[in-house]
Amino acid sequence: MKNLFPSHRLSKLDYFTGGAFLAFCYFLFFHFDIAWTGHDSLNYLFGSPLEFYDNCKKFRGTCLGTPYPPSIYAAFALWLSPFKLIGLLTNPNNFPIFLTYWLKALTTLLYAASGVIFYKITQIYSSNKDWSKYATAVWLTTPLAVFSQFIFSQHDIFYVFLTLAAFLMFLRGKLLTASLFFGIAITFKYFPAFVFIPLLLLFEKRIPKLLLYFFVFLIPTLLIQYLYGHSPAFTECVNNHCAIDMIYAASIDVSSWRIFYLFAFFTILCSATYLSEISKDRLPHVAAYVYLVASIFPFLFISWHSQWVIFFTPAVVLTTMIGKKYQKFLIFDLFGMFCFIAAVFLCLKTNFYETVFRGDLLGLHFETSGRMANIFVLFKEHSSSVFFSAFWGYLVTQIALKFKPALQEDHTLKTGFINYRNVRYQFYIGILIFLAPAFLSICKDYISKDRFIVNEGSERHFGELLKNRTFEQSFIAEAGLLEEIDLFLANFARKNSGSIFLEIIDPSNQTIAKIEKSMESIKDNSWEKFEIGPLYTVMGQTYKIRLTSSSEQDGNAITWWASLNPTNSYVKGNAIIDGVPQDTDFAFRIKFSN
Repeated sequence: MKNLFPSHRLSKLDYFTGGAFLAFCYFLFFHFDIAWTGHDSLNYLFGSPLEFYDNCKKFRGTCLGTPYPPSIYAAFALWLSPFKLIGLLTNPNNFPIFLTYWLKALTTLLYAASGVIFYKITQIYSSNKDWSKYATAVWLTTPLAVFSQFIFSQHDIFYVFLTLAAFLMFLRGKLLTASLFFGIAITFKYFPAFVFIPLLLLFEKRIPKLLLYFFVFLIPTLLIQYLYGHSPAFTECVNNHCAIDMIYAASIDVSSWRIFYLFAFFTILCSATYLSEISKDRLPHVAAYVYLVASIFPFLFISWHSQWVIFFTPAVVLTTMIGKKYQKFLIFDLFGMFCFIAAVFLCLKTNFYETVFRGDLLGLHFETSGRMANIFVLFKEHSSSVFFSAFWGYLVTQIALKFKPALQEDHTLKTGFINYRNVRYQFYIGILIFLAPAFLSICKDYISKDRFIVNEGSERHFGELLKNRTFEQSFIAEAGLLEEIDLFLANFARKNSGSIFLEIIDPSNQTIAKIEKSMESIKDNSWEKFEIGPLYTVMGQTYKIRLTSSSEQDGNAITWWASLNPTNSYVKGNAIIDGVPQDTDFAFRIKFSN
């Protein structure tokens, strides 16, 4: 066994088994966000590039599905362009499933390229090439990164790759190039800005130079604003996207003032880096720690999405591998992965195969509601908050325990610190932390006698649900007892006051059940559960879900997500908006029992 899995290197069997696991995840898992982004990118190939956002809005009927700056769409369009040249793409209306895997190939190549950059970064800390390969293997197999890249499968690796490249330029003293790389990175998502400014203030103290580097950093963003600033759709979709308001989520009121934690912490971090005087020998270690703190702290004060966590993962791995207690931190990372998986699926209130499992490719069709989340219900109604708090504690511990080693610890990296068993443990156990409960939920669902109606589509909405409006969804009863209804709702990233009312309307148009729910409890872009039953229904008869609201004020209301493509909707019913039937369906799940 030692010859098959040696401790000093990866064997051919490691590459085979590890590659098989990753290939399994590559083909069977992805969240449809990457497909929606790729679908939008076709408007670059079949329309005027300067009218990109306007065309996306016309196609979707809303801006919420096109929230990113143009870089990711342009990159995807370029990657997809060969299919247009050979005639497999002839219009922007359809996005075949194989194109999603083609996009995953691009992000996977970038993930591998990030390993090359990470290797070059480790060479700054040690000339030992064996140790650098070992540290890079840890980065590429760390559970949070593998989940983001191969399971959730989004495009965040673009700005992670650019952030790593920019950090390498900082370590090499090429601040102008680093500023440009960071500037390009924020045209994908804005997180790299939180890392760039503290690092710049750590490496450069001269005001004229700081102004120059900051201007270079802004050039890509200024260029995008020049090209698209005239577009109302760009302003609405990108500049005014509701997710930006997350930076104001955590605050404390002091008399008549409000202190925002994120801005206060960022001010402290930037001030500390600018006012500090670090010796040349310690600068790389302090820079790695600043990278760690700057990439983690935004996640302490915002409501984050699961694919974003890959942003701070390279800094976590780097600061772990250059410290003495790296083996303990690698075990600690498995604890973080467990808390992360539990928090994500409890907060999403969804089952994993609705979110990421593409079982339909194997002919598996499950219509169930939240069973994977139920596995983690260990603290009753507080479970999601408990696991989120534990993951929050995991992140804070990274910052707290790595401070002293970064500033004071002299640690010589030696070949004796190389043990690839750590790589194997964290890779396989990390993946199983997700796969084990996921497939346990499949087994439970397979033997379940409950019946479900599910429409997962959630690409558009019909505006705010106010008191003078009515949202309805028709459906056909699949069994005799209706137990539960879940609706995919959004609060526009704000707290709303008042109530919403869910009614079940029978075939004679009479209300047979009604539930009231406070809008304050509605989370953004998540499934909300309404426990109805048991409510007797007649199998085969048409019923309606009716959703209304007590709110009369614009800006104080929720909405109900709906499908964009009628072919992906529920075929036995349809959405009804203010009494008018629509060629689409709302996102809903209904549980029946026999």
